[in-house]
Amino acid sequence: MQEYEYLGQLQQLDGRIDTFSGKLINLREQEEYEELQSQLKETKQAQEEKEAKLAAEKHVQKKMEDELELLDLKIKHEEGKLYGGEIGNLKELKGIQEEVKLLKDKKDQMETTLLELLDKADNMNSEFNGIESKVKELTAEVQRSEEDYKKAIEEIEKQIEELKAKREKVSSGISPSLVSLYEEIRKSKRLAAVVIADGICQGCFVELPAEEVDKMFRDDKLWRCSQCRRILLK
Repeated sequence: MQEYEYLGQLQQLDGRIDTFSGKLINLREQEEYEELQSQLKETKQAQEEKEAKLAAEKHVQKKMEDELELLDLKIKHEEGKLYGGEIGNLKELKGIQEEVKLLKDKKDQMETTLLELLDKADNMNSEFNGIESKVKELTAEVQRSEEDYKKAIEEIEKQIEELKAKREKVSSGISPSLVSLYEEIRKSKRLAAVVIADGICQGCFVELPAEEVDKMFRDDKLWRCSQCRRILLK
């Protein structure tokens, strides 16, 4: 019967639809996109951490610069008293000289520390710029990968839609009762309609009795495998 030929075509179309549907779940483009997203997230996190450390380092640096500025003012103030000629007491002058020397020693130490901080900040800034460049690079890659991913989905969905249109046309040539049976079997078995080759069901690969196979080929009625209950196609 011609509707059994249509049923065979329906099974082939469903097989192809299943294959394309499986591809939607395991797209290489999706794996690449998700991997790049993960890399971007980790790199952005590293960027935020580096930015926070850099900000803290600059805060310490600014605080020391302010302290140095105050120290400079204090030194100038003390030197003003030292060389201003207003103090004639030698003991007091000597005390101011010692104070100025201590302040200048402290200034030298702070300037050395500040230079170290500046050098450290420069290195951190270079590292931050490197991470920032990496974020920009990964962002561009994620956008490209997302476009590839969407394109791959669109292409597969287009093929599935075309196959479904063919499926609808083919299924219109099959009786509703047979389609209903076919669909019911498909719920548990992807292959619902299979051919029989050399007396063997191509669904469960069990050899059927020769007498049964002979009757099937001489009769146009619906035949199902006695083992797996799939619809048998001649």
